[in-house]
Amino acid sequence: ARFNEPCGVAVDKTDGEKLFVADCKNNCIRCVSSRVVSTVAVSGGSVGEKEDGKEGEGKLFDAPADVAVSAEGVLIVADTNHHLLR
Repeated sequence: ARFNEPCGVAVDKTDGEKLFVADCKNNCIRCVSSRVVSTVAVSGGSVGEKEDGKEGEGKLFDAPADVAVSAEGVLIVADTNHHLLR
């Protein structure tokens, strides 16, 4: 995966092996684990196309600027241009 303006970074402390990166200009969240980079959440439309309240899969981001991982391992994303925390 090619990063395009990576912004925020967070470590999943529930297993300590996952690093999440907000890839702002690619409108996605990447996960780095065991030297493998994968895309775990992507953009692709407006906020109305995928409703909030569902688990992370299927979320659409517009310039995600930061990420955090809760103590329970839940990924939280600052979705800048949609003005939301997801």
